[in-house]
Amino acid sequence: MLSLSIEQSLLACCLVLVVGRLLTNKVGVLSRYSIPDPIVGGLLFAIVAFFITDWSGFQLALDTSIKPTLLLLFFSCIGLTANLKLLVAGGAASCRVFAGAGAILDFAERHRPGHSLVT
Repeated sequence: MLSLSIEQSLLACCLVLVVGRLLTNKVGVLSRYSIPDPIVGGLLFAIVAFFITDWSGFQLALDTSIKPTLLLLFFSCIGLTANLKLLVAGGAASCRVFAGAGAILDFAERHRPGHSLVT
């Protein structure tokens, strides 16, 4: 079993991103359809890891303790690039999407394991 620390896991992620960029630049269909580099690299990593694990029984463990922080950073950056004019132009449809998303998030928060509504 190979167990990677936080630093090693982040380095592996960077390597996967670089491989994805190289493949996207070399394979025309990927760039033509604007397939993101992390998707290409991550899919390749997942396939290779699956076959190595399946055929040899070798296990790979990545430290994912930094995952919540990175997800928060990612979605914050996505939110910072939102265009208010486009959201307003969406009109009632945008309001329905936001209301639906809010309802789903509220439902998920109220029904997660170990969560109590009484504080």
